[in-house]
Amino acid sequence: MRSIGFFPVLIMMLVVFAVIWFPWSRIFSKAGYSPWLCLTMFVPLVNLVVLYWFAFSEWPALRRGAPSA
Repeated sequence: MRSIGFFPVLIMMLVVFAVIWFPWSRIFSKAGYSPWLCLTMFVPLVNLVVLYWFAFSEWPALRRGAPSA
């Protein structure tokens, strides 16, 4: 059996990272939080805590009276 190699696996990992990172960073920034908060989505169990905190907290963007999309 032949192995895939380092660079194709690295490229696949970067693609998966970008596919997860980009939408979460946009969601966090639109809600009024730092887009860097999306990095917590890559830490097991922390991502669940942040997801529930994010879902049930009051968003700073809504407190400022920002129009909803």
